[in-house]
Amino acid sequence: MNKRMKKYFILFFLFAIAFKIHCQDSFSEQLKKILADSDNNFSTFKGSVSELRKVDTTFVSKITLDGTSKNTIETGHWNKQEQSGKETNAYYALIDSLEFKKGMDIVKKWKRKLPNVLGKSYHQKEISLYDERFGSLKGVSFSSERITVAVYRSALPKSEYCHIYLCISVK
Repeated sequence: MNKRMKKYFILFFLFAIAFKIHCQDSFSEQLKKILADSDNNFSTFKGSVSELRKVDTTFVSKITLDGTSKNTIETGHWNKQEQSGKETNAYYALIDSLEFKKGMDIVKKWKRKLPNVLGKSYHQKEISLYDERFGSLKGVSFSSERITVAVYRSALPKSEYCHIYLCISVK
């Protein structure tokens, strides 16, 4: 490799590192803003209504977290809190859709990524359950006194594929 090529390679390498750091910082800042707005039921980020169902309403988010797509906010009565009359609010972001077998690799990657953003006040717990709405779920959650941040693989019915979601819910 000649000197000119080495210079281009080094320049490209430095650019790639700077871009990766910028993306991590951007994700971190975005997630912290969403967490801060959780007391306000994510209203700062609620865009237009995308779906209105009997038990809940889905809003399009005004932002998309870096590294995700299809960010939505759900407001409704779809869990145990329904009996108490308390409305539940959650922020969802689709991380990926891929082959079922590869899904847990993405969950593990996010499992390492999130503690750096969330800090020590969140306690980690493995999750494995069946949900009527999302089917078989497997992943990890990070909980504080008021917020749970979860990353999980959701199996698609009768398919070899799955979705990976990030979910921020208010207790």
